[in-house]
Amino acid sequence: MVRNSRQPEENPIQSPTIMEDNSKLSYDAVESFADVLQVEWAKGKEKIQTLENENRNLKEQCMLLATTNSNLGEDVNKANQQLREAREMRQQTIRRSHQHVIELEKRVAEAELNLNKSMPCQTVPHLELKVCHRNILEWLKNTKCRSSTALCDWNDLCDKVLLLWQNCDKPESLDEPNREWIEDCDYSVIGEQPINHFGDGCRDGSSSLVFRIQHKSKFYIVKMMINLINLQFVGHNEGHSIDQYLENNFGPEYLIPLYVSGHPNIVPVLHYYQGSTDKFQKFQKLIVPHNFDVPIEMASRTTFLVLPEYPITLKTFMLDLKDRPAQSLYGLSELFLLQLLYQLLSSIVFLRTKKIVHRDIKADNVFLDNYLRPVLGDFGFARKLYNSEGKAVRFRDKSEVAAGNSHAWAPEICRYSRYDPQHLPQSVLLEDIYNKSDGYAVSRMFYSILQPPNTPDTFPTSSVNVPHYQNSQIPNLPDTLTAEVRSILRDLVLNDPIDRPTVKQAMFRVGCMLFSPSQDEVTSFQQLKQYHEARLITLAAIDSKHWNCRMTKEKISIEESTEINSIQIEAHFLTNIRSEEFWEIHRTRTLVDERNGQS
Repeated sequence: MVRNSRQPEENPIQSPTIMEDNSKLSYDAVESFADVLQVEWAKGKEKIQTLENENRNLKEQCMLLATTNSNLGEDVNKANQQLREAREMRQQTIRRSHQHVIELEKRVAEAELNLNKSMPCQTVPHLELKVCHRNILEWLKNTKCRSSTALCDWNDLCDKVLLLWQNCDKPESLDEPNREWIEDCDYSVIGEQPINHFGDGCRDGSSSLVFRIQHKSKFYIVKMMINLINLQFVGHNEGHSIDQYLENNFGPEYLIPLYVSGHPNIVPVLHYYQGSTDKFQKFQKLIVPHNFDVPIEMASRTTFLVLPEYPITLKTFMLDLKDRPAQSLYGLSELFLLQLLYQLLSSIVFLRTKKIVHRDIKADNVFLDNYLRPVLGDFGFARKLYNSEGKAVRFRDKSEVAAGNSHAWAPEICRYSRYDPQHLPQSVLLEDIYNKSDGYAVSRMFYSILQPPNTPDTFPTSSVNVPHYQNSQIPNLPDTLTAEVRSILRDLVLNDPIDRPTVKQAMFRVGCMLFSPSQDEVTSFQQLKQYHEARLITLAAIDSKHWNCRMTKEKISIEESTEINSIQIEAHFLTNIRSEEFWEIHRTRTLVDERNGQS
């Protein structure tokens, strides 16, 4: 069968021109492909470099994480160790607490046994240890633990003790505030003359007449503020603006007893009112000198303050002791003197919180109550250091710097009273001038009452003309006092106030003399803090009725006084001092004792 289609012919040999063209195309393709490979190689190399960098960074991060992990492991181990130590310390605290309770039970039992043997007909002493111990156990059961190193919340503990101290023997108001008392109706005056009348036309004090009165079968003191009217002024007989007049004439000082009432060692105001002076017009001759040219008469109304009556002043008390046969410190114990000093310093610290300076501290103005506790009174010369707006008063006139008696004239008061304020290089606050003057007066008073009877006072005096003295001129106190007591009294009367301690520092030093633990009992701050807290717990656990003094006889001995007053003084000291301050003073006293022992 014959095919119609033609058979394909074999390819003829290509021409040289065509071969050259194909060769050129093949070369270009290879060159282009090489370029692509070169780019890809460069990208690959760059990628490899990036991966190597990332790998290196990852290795560094791994090393850092390993180091951090190692440090965390060490921290975890330290934390575990601290936790174990804290648990161990807490267990030790619990064990010590149990041991303390057991020891306290033993001591109470021994004390009760001894009391039964020696005093079978008498009751348990003032603190009633057995009742106190039961109260401690009950108090601890109801107290929440604060931490592993403390048995209870510190603030709650201090508040508890402070409240007991504040309510201790707190006087009650005699009547509704500002209700006027009428003579021969609400009270009767005892005697024909004011008790601050000397009988020769002179009075002790310039801002009041003082009378002894009887109110509901009890005796009190009433102070009538002197309110004089100049007859030349218009409207003098209206009898209005009593407070404004008294404040203009005496400053806000006439109401100071109201501001400071509330401290057990400051005379309290039992009643306050504004009343008629009709019954007292006959005493005008004691107020206004007969040769006074200005027409003056007593106002129809004025301010009256009713105060408690105290059996004796510190001056009379010391005079009575000095009349007795010679004894060491006139029969006074150093403990009694320290308690007396602490309570007076605490009253001054209280005045400073109220921004008030007394300026007339002396033995005549310190009363002793039935428990021989000092009570600071007579604020006729006191003044406020802040104005009604709460701003500190600046020294603007030299008449603002003064004192009411020779013992209260601290050297700095004499210095500032010499010059007018405008002559000083800079403005001065009255608060800075009077910062340490009341503390000076308290110590100066002790120098006076402790000196032998019928001997001249050798203490160097400062005056406006001679406002300095040498510290070497300060006389020595009796050797029967310990060196520490003599030191604190001397430090308070140094010539330059910069060298003296503040009143609060002096109070804390005296408190540490009274209530510091022994050197062997406390050797570290932690132990001192535990001691501080243990003493507060003991005070807080005492039943409130045992805080109030209960008189069983008219007079008590000095030994009974120190026992009764100790609980209140310790409560005030421990609630005001911080453990850090307590430790610092205790450590300083220990170092001084060690140096004295070595010498």
